[in-house]
Amino acid sequence: MIFLSMKKNFLFTVFFFVLTQLSGQISITDFQSQLQSAGITETELTNALSGKGINLSSINPSDLQSVQTTITQTIGELDAAKKNAAAAAAAPTTPPVNTNPAATATPPPPTPVTAPADTTPVQPVITSAVTIADSLGITLDSVVAENSIFGFDIFKKQNVGVYQNADATSVPGNYILGPEDVISINIWGGISEYTFSFTINQEGYISPASMQRISLKGMRYDQAQKFLEDRFSKYYRFGKGNFSASLTKVRNITVNVTGEVANYGSYTLPATNTAFNALVAAGGPTENGTLRNIELIRAGQPRKRLDMYEFLLDPSVVRDFFLQDNDYVHIPVAGRIINIKGAVRRPMRYELINNEQLIKLVEFAGGLNYDAYTNNVTVKRFVDNEERLLDVNLKELIESKKDFELLNGDEITILKIPKSYQNYVEAFGEVDFPQQFSLVKGMKISDLAKLAVIKKESRTDLAYMQRLNPDNTYQYVIINLDSILLNPADVRNFELRPYDKLVIFEKALFVDESKFVVEGSVRQPGELPFNSNDSLKVADAIMISGGLASNALDTAYIKRINPENKQEVTFIPFNVKTAISNPASADNIYVKRDDIITVYNKEQFSDTYNVSISGAVRQPGEFVYDKTMRVSDLLYFSSGLKPDAYDWGYVTRTDPSNPKVVEYIRVNVKEITNNIASSDNIVLKPLDKLEVLSKSTFLLTSSVSVTGEVKAPGSFEYDATLTLWDVLTKAGGFQLQAATNRIDISRIIIKNNEPTKSVVATVEVDRNLLNLEKANAIKLEPFDQIFVRAVPDFEMQQNVSVEGEVMYPGTYSLISKNEKLSSIIERAGGLTLESFPAGATLSRTKDSLGYIVTKLDKVMLNKNSKYNYVLMQGDKIFVPKTKDLVTILGETKAKDLYPDELLSNNNKINVAFHNGKGALFYVRKYAAGVGKEGKHSDISVLHPTGEMKRTKNFGLFKIYPKVKKGSVVTVGKKEQKPEDVAAAPKEPVDWGQVLADSIAQATSILTLLILIQNINK
Repeated sequence: MIFLSMKKNFLFTVFFFVLTQLSGQISITDFQSQLQSAGITETELTNALSGKGINLSSINPSDLQSVQTTITQTIGELDAAKKNAAAAAAAPTTPPVNTNPAATATPPPPTPVTAPADTTPVQPVITSAVTIADSLGITLDSVVAENSIFGFDIFKKQNVGVYQNADATSVPGNYILGPEDVISINIWGGISEYTFSFTINQEGYISPASMQRISLKGMRYDQAQKFLEDRFSKYYRFGKGNFSASLTKVRNITVNVTGEVANYGSYTLPATNTAFNALVAAGGPTENGTLRNIELIRAGQPRKRLDMYEFLLDPSVVRDFFLQDNDYVHIPVAGRIINIKGAVRRPMRYELINNEQLIKLVEFAGGLNYDAYTNNVTVKRFVDNEERLLDVNLKELIESKKDFELLNGDEITILKIPKSYQNYVEAFGEVDFPQQFSLVKGMKISDLAKLAVIKKESRTDLAYMQRLNPDNTYQYVIINLDSILLNPADVRNFELRPYDKLVIFEKALFVDESKFVVEGSVRQPGELPFNSNDSLKVADAIMISGGLASNALDTAYIKRINPENKQEVTFIPFNVKTAISNPASADNIYVKRDDIITVYNKEQFSDTYNVSISGAVRQPGEFVYDKTMRVSDLLYFSSGLKPDAYDWGYVTRTDPSNPKVVEYIRVNVKEITNNIASSDNIVLKPLDKLEVLSKSTFLLTSSVSVTGEVKAPGSFEYDATLTLWDVLTKAGGFQLQAATNRIDISRIIIKNNEPTKSVVATVEVDRNLLNLEKANAIKLEPFDQIFVRAVPDFEMQQNVSVEGEVMYPGTYSLISKNEKLSSIIERAGGLTLESFPAGATLSRTKDSLGYIVTKLDKVMLNKNSKYNYVLMQGDKIFVPKTKDLVTILGETKAKDLYPDELLSNNNKINVAFHNGKGALFYVRKYAAGVGKEGKHSDISVLHPTGEMKRTKNFGLFKIYPKVKKGSVVTVGKKEQKPEDVAAAPKEPVDWGQVLADSIAQATSILTLLILIQNINK
């Protein structure tokens, strides 16, 4: 318990304290003195142990003794490394030289480069174009509709995205390194410059040439950068700032999202994603899912809780939730959902946890509005199948620092304070200050009029006072402001009451709008104000509008509207030019209100026509018709003929009076161009269309094509000089797999008035197209098709990788199509002494098969084993170290034997392996047997190879699966029976039938014993 309660930065000291207490060795004081004398810090030892897979904050106390040797060894390694560093600092700084003759296979130092490689990580590609860093801008005010639950908007509007590219990702400093991460090292500024690239292997370390291997697994990215700089400084000379270590590729992991989530399942993501990103990828929680108690479940570690409200208040907390392979993100059902409405800044529903009550709810809602009424807050609650209302004095709660407990489904309403003042009067309308004024005792209409300042445009002989009656009805009092302002002592200047509103009108409101319109062929058409004395005539109106335009006709019209009936209209014609030239004439009519004077122009009564030209001219288009226009003019307007123009063109002529009548006139455009006096240079008529034909219209085009194993297959325009060599050259030459001795040329034979025939010829050419004699001698014909075949059974090297406990791990090329697993293991030097072949895995990328159940131990004993698979391109073989432990978990009685500190999630314990023992043996010996909720018939064993074995049930007998090293024994849970189902009535026992059944079972025992011998082989 001391170990669990200490601070994290002293975990390693307390860990060793507990360990030494168990073993009876040195004291903690002696241990700390040893570390201090060796110059080893707490951080160095913690990081070194993390690189070996030992996390002091999550170690199972039952494993303390098993890791004692590793800790002691690590301290020795750190001590030796510090001594070597001191010796290297005293010696001349030169690149290390390998003096071991036996190590000739060690890769040479990297080739110096002229400049350090640019390994700056590229920003990730995001589906929603927003990263976690961008999400720091999400505030509590960026929320949604009142009826939604606070926090769901982040997922529904996709405010945050998911890192999708494992090759180029911006990696934060607290990212935890692991196998398959790629580290790039750059050194410059010294005698030489170097660039390195290392992939962290499955054991968690990298192996730089001529250096000790460096363990990085489980280390933070920012710590690893400093750690690598320190390690490399002992072997290479470089100045401060001349070293960089960066991640150029991060590993992919599989994360399982379960529970109340929109799209539950497994997701493959780059490891830079956090639990929050995984939730985004899965669409976020459902309406029933929690936002406050999201669980991150990791084998062998306590569950972590992700609270989305903490993230909304401080988005940086999500960085503490990085994921590992096979992690589970589980969303349970939401707890208390409370709805708050009314005078708060963010009225909506909120999820509360633990001891969060009314005060915290108001805080989540953004606090109270300035007009919130806190003396009486209403709580609507359902109790005992009925709805109840509770009154809470929020003001007293805040002052007394108390709180009010809320239940799931409560609805809180905080009312607004009524209008703060009532004693006022108001002026409205045509005044300088239309607003409310404070009502003072004895205030009258004249006082209010002076405060509001009446405009000169106001009508003061008629105003009214709007007064509110006690029964909330209104009355209107007509007022003569002139008499009141002239004599304030007038009895009609009565005293004002609260809410009185003085309304003053504008004089123009009582006058009809007066205007007339002049439009058409005048210089300044538009709407004009009407002359109030009715003295304006049409000649005056025309002159006010700038006078007549030059194209104006004599006749104009007045559209006159009857003011008493707007739908009654009269059109009055007059001679506008006579009205202007002789103002005393009858045509100079008086203009009345709302008259519309329209002056027409000549263009309105004449047709306009165009002619057009198209085809082989430089600028085809449409031109305005002129009755003197000829074909030569149209050719000139279009910038002349193109080089491919044909001699002839056609004029399509349409009769304007009858568009269905069309005439085609052939003209020699070449002759017209050379001689405008040609008889073909006809006079054009309205709507004529000239089309100049192109010579290409009459030509047949043809091509040849090449397909197959060339670099740029395609079609090429045919030319009489085209040869096979020309086409193959234009196609970029041959692909590597091309069969140059098998090139087919397919040709069609075309003869006049005869059926076509196809012939095929096969030729051979030089692969590099250097020997032109054959290929250049083969002339091609129109529509020839060239096919370049591929060499039979051509393929590049097929590679597989072997990692883990083999003598020479790495990549191997398959030497035959049928090479098997055993052959590759032999070529890799065989297995090491620490190998665990029973736990070996085979992963196949082809066809996305994934992991294949493998039994390498049987393969090594018998090459004819069915597990000796034929390997394929991309296969990955991994042989782990020996595992001598067995894991037991599930519904056992382990908690009755062990304290909580020794048990992991799901009653998990790790125990010693017993050769030949079955699953039930382990459950009884180490886990106190099957628990109350456990099921004997549902005991299963998961072997290290991924193979699952379950208990065999034969009526009276159960055969439990055997256990191997590294296996996981799981005790399943009984199925829950519905509580509301009544027990069925017992039927009388038929003892005769029972006896018959027993005899039948006894007769089958001999057969059963024979079957038992073959089980688990």
